[in-house]
Amino acid sequence: MYSLAFLLIVGWFSSSQSAQQTNCPPVDLLVEYESSPLGIDKLSPRFSWALCADPSARGILQYGYSIEVNNTDMNTVVWSSGLVVSNSTTNIPYQGTLKADSGFSWRVQWWQDATTSSPWSESMPFTSGLTNEGVWRNASWITLPNASNPTTSPTHVLLRSKTFTLPADKVIARAALYIVGLGYYQVYLDSRQVSTHYLGAFTTFETRVLYDTWDVTALLTENPLSDHVLAVELGPGFYNQHTVNADRFKLARVLLSVKFTDGSDFFVTSSPDSWTGAVGHVTSVDIYDGEHVDMRDGMYIYIYLYIYIRCVLDVLSRVIDKCVLYILSRG
Repeated sequence: MYSLAFLLIVGWFSSSQSAQQTNCPPVDLLVEYESSPLGIDKLSPRFSWALCADPSARGILQYGYSIEVNNTDMNTVVWSSGLVVSNSTTNIPYQGTLKADSGFSWRVQWWQDATTSSPWSESMPFTSGLTNEGVWRNASWITLPNASNPTTSPTHVLLRSKTFTLPADKVIARAALYIVGLGYYQVYLDSRQVSTHYLGAFTTFETRVLYDTWDVTALLTENPLSDHVLAVELGPGFYNQHTVNADRFKLARVLLSVKFTDGSDFFVTSSPDSWTGAVGHVTSVDIYDGEHVDMRDGMYIYIYLYIYIRCVLDVLSRVIDKCVLYILSRG
């Protein structure tokens, strides 16, 4: 009698624990070993996850998994794996179509057996990069305008800027900035620094250069005005060190991609004809010799003055709006 009761209790406890464990969704979702990465240009990115975050869950065995990938730009499911019988949780390759310059989200659930699954994990976002040359939308390499030879201002930092206007009647869903800067670069949007690093990657520049992807959605949506300024500083770096390789132009290639909620998009590309340029306020930059700055020089004065006037006008308009609302509220 006691033995039967003991077995019933053990059986109930095991069943209860098993049910509790399958209610624990997957966690620590990664794409190519990163959490919510930007600019994935691998056509079949790999997904990884952990089964459960509950420290009391022990002895969990995965019978299988299901993965679902959604294109958030189009709000469409682009791949659903269905139940895949496998105990693997790392480096599961994506088997759908990866559209370049797009936003995605993915989620996963694990199965204890053929009929019992966990809840879906939280959706984890990621974006695709520029997977082929055509996606750059004819963005050109730019350097100092009318440079007669590569050694023009060899140590100076060059400044290129572009003013653009977004449609005022559209709502931004997502905005990504893709940029290559040779050798070092800093990029600014409406006077706010976008890039967070100072030393660029060192590669064999004759055969390979790397581009960066930056999410600038917040910078564009926080600015209530339609007019914006995109500016790029270019320094020598290893690519054009004044002691070696001093015969190279400083170069940049830029693509700003803006997606709107109505499905349309807007692009700003680097072009020698449409970007203004001048020698910047940094007169010398070198990883060994340091940096020399002359704020009297370059186009920074005009860009900052332009942005300052815009900010003042914006503040005045907000004050006027509040005054009008106050007067109306007082009757």
